Amino acid sequence: MHIRLRMIVVIMLIFTFATPLRADFEGAYKAFRNRDHETALREFGALAEQGDARAQFYLGVMYQNGQGVTKESAEAAKWYLRSTEQGHPDAQQNLALLYRNGDGAAQDYIRAHMWYSLAAGQGSAFAGIQRDLLAASMTPEQLTEAGRMAGEWKAK
Repeated sequence: MHIRLRMIVVIMLIFTFATPLRADFEGAYKAFRNRDHETALREFGALAEQGDARAQFYLGVMYQNGQGVTKESAEAAKWYLRSTEQGHPDAQQNLALLYRNGDGAAQDYIRAHMWYSLAAGQGSAFAGIQRDLLAASMTPEQLTEAGRMAGEWKAK
């Protein structure tokens, strides 16, 4: 009888502590949407450190726009890169913009084109348009290199 009671208590504890972990992203996103940037930063930060690509993306957005933090494009680029490495298309698109403009990262049309191409390949029409506009400013050699890099890229 005691063993059964202990097992029930253990199971209840597991569900009690596991449920908030699953809800963290939704709570962070709700805080972000409600402009509670302090809560969003704390919760996205914890999730991002655990490897959550969505949270990494939103941290990048917060740093890029100065929402609850000092605007810091290099920090935004860092979080976008972590998210892009997992295949997050919005992060790929935003990182491409930073590379295109040299904002938070050295200006690099080849990398910008590559990230736009990858985001476009996941259905982002905006990224496809931006990629094509950027291509008009690139040499054939740069376009070839960007295509090669995009073709070789694999999400981690």
